[in-house]
Amino acid sequence: MQKKKIPKYLLTLLTISLLFIILEIGAKHAYANSCGGIETAIISCNENENGIGHILKLIIEILSIGAGIFAALGVSIFGLQYLKAGGNEEKTRKAKRRMIEIVIGLVLFVLMGSIMHFLIPDGTTNPDDIPAFTPPDYSGGSGSGGSNPSGNGGSNPSGNGGSNPSGNGGSGQGSSKIAERINETAHRFAWPIGDKHNYFTYSAAERTNPEIKKLIKTPNSSYFAALEKYTMVGENPITQANFDDTSDDYGFWRQGASCDVFVGMVVRDVTQNMNFPFRSPRLQMNYAKNHSELFKFIGNSPNAADLQPGDLMFIDTETNHHSKIYCGSTSGYTSTTCQASYRGYTAAISTGVVTNGYTVYRYIGDR
Repeated sequence: MQKKKIPKYLLTLLTISLLFIILEIGAKHAYANSCGGIETAIISCNENENGIGHILKLIIEILSIGAGIFAALGVSIFGLQYLKAGGNEEKTRKAKRRMIEIVIGLVLFVLMGSIMHFLIPDGTTNPDDIPAFTPPDYSGGSGSGGSNPSGNGGSNPSGNGGSNPSGNGGSGQGSSKIAERINETAHRFAWPIGDKHNYFTYSAAERTNPEIKKLIKTPNSSYFAALEKYTMVGENPITQANFDDTSDDYGFWRQGASCDVFVGMVVRDVTQNMNFPFRSPRLQMNYAKNHSELFKFIGNSPNAADLQPGDLMFIDTETNHHSKIYCGSTSGYTSTTCQASYRGYTAAISTGVVTNGYTVYRYIGDR
């Protein structure tokens, strides 16, 4: 009696499905770094990127296209063989069996892909659950405005304040009330985790939705007030005309959609130092370096355990230019980062913190 072999067509589709399982296991059980605010196995990247969830979903999309093309070709080829069988029972049976095997394999692939989409850390959100876009009230009214627009402000928004907010401070590490206020202000300016305006709430595919693009580029009232107040004074101010221009060239000023602008607005609002740059991570890092009376150098690529909420983080390489603020423990997460992205999204809080490649300074001045 001849043993039945697994058809190679079904075996190919099962192999692709197995690849999804391997990718998911690697992403879910070997976290060591962070990418785009999402924990990853070995990938460490700029938070402006979409993270491991985006990478996995991109792989799924590519494989899905390949599987769809493969299935269409297979059904077409064996469909023609079925039609050309000319009443030959053996050829008809074989062609029909092959088409059934392809359909079964395709169903298994779709099922496995759906499971992976559900399990991938970046997650998905039902578009029907996304609230309709409403232009913000910049007058400081209730809801998104006021001194505590996101509901996480106050004197100690993250529950980690005090004279030694992270438990590893003291005179050895350098600490100041101003650094604590930088952390509090960063929380006040940034949309909280899970908010509909937070870039990190959505998957990469969802961020292409025009309504979501508006949401994630809409600053809260406190942040917008700082943008109006501080971008047109001090060193290298912008003009009122540029600030009011909503075109692609200057629209990001009103949106606060730039990492350096966000960090600059926080520092300026807290210290009232209008000389602190807000246009370049490199200028900001050099300013901190050249003003040791105000900023303490914490290290290059320091351990996350050495950070304190309110620490300023800068990276300036040929391919990566970014400024951000370490925001400590927030909303049940051990570590978070407050940041924005150039023309990508306004100030938002992301989970996790990437220190690799970053130079970190802590404000130690009295003001």
